[in-house]
Amino acid sequence: MILQRIGVVGAGMMGAEIALVFALAGKDVLLSDASAEIRESVLDRLDTVLAKGIKRGAYDQTQRDLALAGLAVTAELADFADRDLVIEAVFEDAGIKGDVFKRLDQICPPSTILASNTSTLPIADLARAVVGERLERFLGTHFFAPVSR
Repeated sequence: MILQRIGVVGAGMMGAEIALVFALAGKDVLLSDASAEIRESVLDRLDTVLAKGIKRGAYDQTQRDLALAGLAVTAELADFADRDLVIEAVFEDAGIKGDVFKRLDQICPPSTILASNTSTLPIADLARAVVGERLERFLGTHFFAPVSR
């Protein structure tokens, strides 16, 4: 399976930079957050990260432009229905994460891989939010901060 369409739920520091790394890799990335304020500011924040990376020599202008072109922001989890991989990066609360996974399990096709970026919660506990064959496509991930480095 080629993972081309990536979703990230949660546009805080970790989620936004996870989305950025996938966009820098040429993926089609959809990013969401429950907060309208965060959704409205996230692309500007990521542009700032990229500008600092350009100054350090980590990226060039072409990479910046392609990454920003590959990122879109949404308020609706329903928009993740076409994603190959969705990474959850919301507040570190089992109830909130569980609710996100229950919704994604209903929205995304069975082929979609669901992943959590938890750093403290047992992945087996979070996996209880999904059913059936989805369990084979549910995983835990861990990214160091800042992700873009």
